[in-house]
Amino acid sequence: MIVLKNPHLSVHIDEMQGAELRGIYTPDARNALASYEWSSPTPVGRGASYGSSEMDWLSGYRGGWQETIPNAGQNCVVDGVELGFHGDASRTRWSIVDQGADWCTLETSTRLPIRVRRTMRLDPDRAVMYIEGHVVNESDLEIVFLWGHHPAFPSVDGGRIDLPDGCTIHPDVNRSGDLLTQDSPWPMAKTSSGEFADLSEQPALGSHRLLYVTGNKVGWSAVRQPDPYVSVAMSWDVAKHPYVWLWTMRQTPEYPWYGRASMFALEAQSAWPYDGLAGAKQRGQGIKIKPRGEESSWMTLAIIPNGSGTVTGVTKNGEVTFKSSEMH
Repeated sequence: MIVLKNPHLSVHIDEMQGAELRGIYTPDARNALASYEWSSPTPVGRGASYGSSEMDWLSGYRGGWQETIPNAGQNCVVDGVELGFHGDASRTRWSIVDQGADWCTLETSTRLPIRVRRTMRLDPDRAVMYIEGHVVNESDLEIVFLWGHHPAFPSVDGGRIDLPDGCTIHPDVNRSGDLLTQDSPWPMAKTSSGEFADLSEQPALGSHRLLYVTGNKVGWSAVRQPDPYVSVAMSWDVAKHPYVWLWTMRQTPEYPWYGRASMFALEAQSAWPYDGLAGAKQRGQGIKIKPRGEESSWMTLAIIPNGSGTVTGVTKNGEVTFKSSEMH
C-alpha cells in the first residue's frame, strides 16, 4: 500500500489492485471515500471465477476509487479480445515509476496495446489532490478506448450532490430502480409512482439506481455530506470525460452487498450508457489515439467544509465557488 501524506491529506493507494484509492483521509482520520473491510466474498484472485467478468470484479470491490480503462461498464469483445468489466487496468498490478512523500507515479499496461501512467500529487498548502493521466499507444494502429474514474462515497441521509446547470438525466433502461426511463433536466426525475425524485438527494434505503448525466459543458461535481462525513468537490477534463455516471446502492440484499453497504459513485466517463467499448464504438464515442500517439487527462479533488452551501463551480486548481446567498 502506497501512502501519500502531508499536513492536510493522507491518500492510500493499492498498487496491487488497479492502483485504486482505498482512502482519502483528513487529519482527523475521516475517509472521504466509501470503504469496507469485508473478508467475503472471496476475491477472485484467491479462488475460482464466479462465472462472469462483472461478478469477478465485484468479488474484490470494497468501495474506494478505481480508474476504468480501457473499458467501462459491461464486458465486451473488441477486435477479438475480451475486455473485462470496468477495464482490466482497474484490477491489474501497477508498477511504481517514482514516488515521494506526497506524490507518486504509477504505470500499467492493458489488454489493448496502450500503456497507462498516472501521477497523483497533494497540494502542499491545501486539502487538494491532483491526478494526471497519460496514455501511450504502443501500436501502429489507431486505438479507441474508454477512460473514466469511479470514486465512491458514503450514501447517507442528508447527503447532497451538486452538478453544473443545464445537465440532462438519462436513467439506465435496465438499472433505473424506482425511476422511469425518461430523460429530464437535472436534478428532478419522475418515479414509477408518478412522483418526482430529487436526485441531488440520497434515496431511501433499499434503492439501487444507475443513471447518466449528459450536456456537461464543464466537468465538475460536489458531494456535500452531513457531519461527521467528509464533503468534497471534484473537477476534470470534460473533453476526455464528457459524461457522468451516477450509481447509487443503499443496503440492497444482492451479491456482493448483502445489505451491509450504502454508497454512491460519481463517475466522470468518456461514453454512455453501460454497454462497454463495443457499444461506444458503434455510437462514435470513446477516445481515439493515433498510432504511436499519446493522450492525457486530469482530475482534481478538494476537501470542502461541511455546511458550505451549494457548489457552483470547481477549477482545475481545486478552487471551489459557492452560491453566495447560502454562505454563512
